[in-house]
Amino acid sequence: MLVKVETETNTTEYINWLTILRGWVVLLVILFHSPIGEYSDFFSHFNKVFHFRMPLFFFISGFLLYHTKLRKNASFKSVVKDRISRIFYPYFFITLILFVLKGLLNGYVKQQVDFSVLGFLKTFLFPINTPIVTFWFLNAILIFMLSYKLIKYSLTKTYLMVIYYILSWSISYLVPKDIGFLDLSTLCAYYIYFYTGVVFAKYKIQEYISFKVFLIMLVLFVVYTIYSSIISYYIISITGIVISVYISQKITKFLPKLFSTYRDYYYQIYLLGTIFQIIIVELFLRFKLNEDVFIYPLISILAGLYMPVVISKIIKSLNWKPLKMLIGLK
Repeated sequence: MLVKVETETNTTEYINWLTILRGWVVLLVILFHSPIGEYSDFFSHFNKVFHFRMPLFFFISGFLLYHTKLRKNASFKSVVKDRISRIFYPYFFITLILFVLKGLLNGYVKQQVDFSVLGFLKTFLFPINTPIVTFWFLNAILIFMLSYKLIKYSLTKTYLMVIYYILSWSISYLVPKDIGFLDLSTLCAYYIYFYTGVVFAKYKIQEYISFKVFLIMLVLFVVYTIYSSIISYYIISITGIVISVYISQKITKFLPKLFSTYRDYYYQIYLLGTIFQIIIVELFLRFKLNEDVFIYPLISILAGLYMPVVISKIIKSLNWKPLKMLIGLK
């Protein structure tokens, strides 16, 4: 779907480049969860080159928060209410389904779950340290939203924004890396990119990314892929974000319908895509399919992208509001 925002004149503006950017990060996530790496050294190179995919995801989330909430001066209460219905309900519902399925198939899956009430609670309290790690990013978004008032206040003055940006960047280095509770270590590492998206949107920084800036970023990116030890993860992530934003803005001029086969269902792909990829991986391990068959990773990628589309269309046709809400459909 095209991303639409309200402009200062209250007219609707469709940000097509942002829609393409979202399609790009969805594709990266699905590729990352595919079993491509089991066939060659491709995965290690892919992971190194596109390691910025999750920073880019949180950048987009921050960018959208500004346009959908901060720009409209939405209240904290309305933000929490919206995120509970939009994010927490699908998060809880689909985690429950996946937990039950994995529990019933404990004898057949590679990573077994603690099939108990406590085990289920642990999937939320320690999202990245359980066999069900698929939705850790939803936990992150929900917690990030709790800082809405602070973000809103930081944008009232330029110096406050600078201070808040520095603090956001600092916590990614100061917070211990082994805090598993609510995955706080990972959250602190990614918060800076979420806030970067907010700042980008407020000051329309994407409009100032010239071809010269793009080339500089590209050089940094190439240097990183060769000599990763001399450039920090933060710098390469920001570099990857800037490159992706620039390319998305250029692509939209001659390929405005890029990713059109799944662009209306980005959120549903995040929710359901990796589940189908996990199922395919488990079937692969169970039946010991031929690892040289190229079609296996291809099926994984296509299933991750398009099974959520099929399911979403079926649920849309049923038009039952509770069911639509549980997979994030409006």
